[in-house]
Amino acid sequence: MKDAIISRFDRGVTLLHGKSGYLEQEMDILLTVISNSDLSKFEKLVHEIDAEAFVIISHVNEVRGRGFSIGKKYL
Repeated sequence: MKDAIISRFDRGVTLLHGKSGYLEQEMDILLTVISNSDLSKFEKLVHEIDAEAFVIISHVNEVRGRGFSIGKKYL
């Protein structure tokens, strides 16, 4: 899913390591910022890759950092 977000949306992804509270399963958590105009395409992509993915969608007032308030850096 990380690679799909990067290639299809040109967005960065932060990887966090976590553990579910209920089943206590180790898992990777992906954090990304998607524009409102890309949200429906993003939700479709997530469902295609993992129909059981747990997704939190929240309104964000401001984002700072590389790719937002600092220009993107491509390798």
